[in-house]
Amino acid sequence: MGKLQLSKNKTFLTTQKEKDALVFARQRHTGQIGINGTTPYINHCIEVARLINKYGYSENAVIAGLVHDTINKSDATLEDIENIFGEGVSNIVEPLVESSDPTLTWQQKKLQYIQNITNAPEEVVVVSVADNLQVASEIFQIWARIGDSVFLTLNTSKENYKWFFRSLSEMYFIRGLFFENQGILELSRKFTKVISDMRM
Repeated sequence: MGKLQLSKNKTFLTTQKEKDALVFARQRHTGQIGINGTTPYINHCIEVARLINKYGYSENAVIAGLVHDTINKSDATLEDIENIFGEGVSNIVEPLVESSDPTLTWQQKKLQYIQNITNAPEEVVVVSVADNLQVASEIFQIWARIGDSVFLTLNTSKENYKWFFRSLSEMYFIRGLFFENQGILELSRKFTKVISDMRM
């Protein structure tokens, strides 16, 4: 497997396709609020894409960072993403989509997600680690003020998040080594530090 060619010093959100993806994501997340309960949800997507761009990943990966949550959080479909942005983007997004099966528990859905990312190509992994680093950082900002009470506002317990985040942390590190990718390894270390700071 050949290593991906990464471009250093990339400008952010300057191509027409990236601008279209931002519009698409902003429309799909209209009215949605981030974890802190105050900022628009689209801010999360922009920060995920910014991290991906910072490490020189492709336009497709940056776009996937922008639109990665639209399927789980709106009426957008994988077919929409493929038709508008192409198969390259939809192939990155597909493993990131959490099951909507109502019979599955939170843990079962997260286990499926971990399994998807464990076997996924490099650009899927970098979108995943950027996404979860941003999620953990947003939780940490609230945790720093109110402690473990933050988990009362989320959809499961701190222990469940600890299991999920720790499982991801170990997997990201291994995948970073496999891809010989310092970007994924650096993001993985930052993710591990944030969850450790929350005593996870």
